Amino acid sequence: MPEERAHATAAESGDAGLLDSYSRAVTASVERVSPSVVNVEVRQTQRALSGRTRSGEPRSGEPRSGEPRSGEPRERRGGGSGFVFTPDGLILTNSHVVHDATRIEVTLADGRRASGRMTGTNGLPGGLDSLAAEGKLGALLIQFPVSFKNSSLNREYLELLLRQFIEYPRVVEVRHESWNQPETIAEFTRHNVGFYNIDQPLLGRSLGPTEHVTSGVGYVRLHGRNYEQWFDSDNRNDRYNYLYKRAELEKWKEKVEIIARRAESTYVIANNHFQAKAAVNTLELRHLLDGKKVRAPETLVKHYPELKEMVEIEDASGNCSLLG
Repeated sequence: MPEERAHATAAESGDAGLLDSYSRAVTASVERVSPSVVNVEVRQTQRALSGRTRSGEPRSGEPRSGEPRSGEPRERRGGGSGFVFTPDGLILTNSHVVHDATRIEVTLADGRRASGRMTGTNGLPGGLDSLAAEGKLGALLIQFPVSFKNSSLNREYLELLLRQFIEYPRVVEVRHESWNQPETIAEFTRHNVGFYNIDQPLLGRSLGPTEHVTSGVGYVRLHGRNYEQWFDSDNRNDRYNYLYKRAELEKWKEKVEIIARRAESTYVIANNHFQAKAAVNTLELRHLLDGKKVRAPETLVKHYPELKEMVEIEDASGNCSLLG
């Protein structure tokens, strides 16, 4: 019993240390991002209610003192928050915050104020236009579950959806193996739509690893291989609780290199995010791809000592990027 208790205490201590490391990483990220958060105040001009009720009957009585008459413009104030994500001050906020704004005032985190103007149209496409104009939009990922099979009805729905965003780079994630056939790949190529190359537990007719390139965008996503909890887990994080082995990453290194030679831009996303395992595997894969040491925070290396041979330890400031 004492030995079992000692093991339990050591495990709890390790988990606490990892949680503490995670907490520090989150705190550091918040501290770095906070200066970019802004307050957005707007003024909007609207027309006063018409002189008729919803049923079409004329409204009775005169407007109260100070109220505009029917059809006259009136000013409304509103606001919200946003964040600055480019050096020249492009701000991303919700569409409803700046909808029909006639004047926009922005207050920065340090108290400075500045006038703003809307650079995109309302709604989702407007935000995408702004991102694309700044070179910040890699691609739109259109994601489907394994239950989305290659049927005529689903193909029709997918074609309709792709048409809605035809002006943007698009990548489609399908997880059922029925999509992995020459006719489908040719159709994706004809529409200039990227095919999503996936790593996932191969259960039933799940799609296995591929190296397809059907547009200028090459895309790889590593979900992990947690077979036991992929479809049966109490917590969504359990599904992604998987650390890739070096041999598994080496096979994907070969595929990524093939994809990168054929695509204009290639994205590799690690989704096995539980306990920072995505960060670990991303660093390992980067090292395998270019043969150089990569930068990593000391806290991460402490909990994953297998990184020691391939990383340079970051200083306490933690200015580290998985993108190089």
